[in-house]
Amino acid sequence: MPRPVSIIAAGMFAAVTASGHTAAPQAFADCRVLTDAAARLACYDALNAQASPTATQPIAPAVQSQAMPPASGYAPPMPAPASKPARRSDFDSRIASVTPLRHGYYRLVLEEGSAYFTTSVAPPPAVGAEVHIRRTFAGTTYLDTKGRDPIAIRLARGQ
Repeated sequence: MPRPVSIIAAGMFAAVTASGHTAAPQAFADCRVLTDAAARLACYDALNAQASPTATQPIAPAVQSQAMPPASGYAPPMPAPASKPARRSDFDSRIASVTPLRHGYYRLVLEEGSAYFTTSVAPPPAVGAEVHIRRTFAGTTYLDTKGRDPIAIRLARGQ
């Protein structure tokens, strides 16, 4: 550590350790010598209130969520999710439309409505061609057609 930083750090450490720690042991010693249990407890409570003002505030009880099942153990069946079903990683379909984009890339729409962008420059399959969509363990998605090399694709956003 550079010398000015270490001097500042040492000064901050000394200020933190010296602030109030010399008075606390004396105050605890004052409380410890009291013989009456109620007075000793009141003394310790007063020290605690000085140390942390929020410690004496009562803690609000936890509110039970409405989603919690009843105490009887019976939970009503959950409704079906309203969101879209999970994407399948491997499936067969047909090309519904091919839209050319710039620089040799294409937007491919399949019969079931999902759309993909090609991520490699290659001629697209013909409209109506049977295709197989597969996803590798590394996360790359490929479009396979009979008699051709696979084409790397990615799912179009908003699908």
